[in-house]
Amino acid sequence: MRAVLLLGVYLGPEAGAHQWIRAMSNMKNACDRVTGLGLGSAASIPLFNSLCISCGAWLASVVEPSPEVLKLEYKLRQLILRGPWQAVPSRLLPNLISSVGLPFEALDLTIISIAGRVRNALVTTEGFNTIYSNLCKFIQGPDSTFVVPNPDWLSNSIIMGSKRAIDTVTNHASDIIVEFTAFEPANLFNLQSKLYKALHPHGKFLTLDSVLFTRMSTWLPNCFTSSRSVLDTTLHAADCIRFSKAIQTLHHLCRNEMEHGRALHIVPVPQRHS
Repeated sequence: MRAVLLLGVYLGPEAGAHQWIRAMSNMKNACDRVTGLGLGSAASIPLFNSLCISCGAWLASVVEPSPEVLKLEYKLRQLILRGPWQAVPSRLLPNLISSVGLPFEALDLTIISIAGRVRNALVTTEGFNTIYSNLCKFIQGPDSTFVVPNPDWLSNSIIMGSKRAIDTVTNHASDIIVEFTAFEPANLFNLQSKLYKALHPHGKFLTLDSVLFTRMSTWLPNCFTSSRSVLDTTLHAADCIRFSKAIQTLHHLCRNEMEHGRALHIVPVPQRHS
């Protein structure tokens, strides 16, 4: 036996091969329920958060999401829109509030996992830092004679995954980690939501402007001067001025379409040749 199930979490050298199987199945079934209702984006995205993402959120607060479950999350975001594939990119859905101005957006399982593992380590678990320090001394200390039989097992363990999450938060939201020790006991469990909000700007998301700019640069290649390597992050100043009105118009169109449950699908007008 290479893995055992304990309180919903697989433990053992081959735990990773089994960890997300049930959660992924539940996420697919929940997505089928949401799409079967025939709702627009304004209703389906919040339902996606509460029904689909919740199927993996608890497990993600203990172990890191596997590449397979992240690919599934990417696919399910498209299915709930019920529109042309990638008409609204999957990487834009978790950034609708700040980028588009909508009152809803899809939750991101990766950020949920980082915030949840930090909360579990620092709030739910007693003495995590001491446990981690003692483990490192036992394995890597100058007087240690212990040899790790399976380095991958240790690297993928819950305690090492939690330490990686803490390191990530320390890099991007160190002020919250410092302040957390001064939280009132009743507010300790708000740590996860505070961390999610702090990590969100660092997520690998798209903005509406970058999506529109990328697609318009494909249709009007001679009108844009920005290199493709910067399309996801910034726009050339001249292009911003030249197409500001077009971007604003498309921005309002996209918002209106999504609020009414319709996916935005822009068709380019063929160029005339003299």
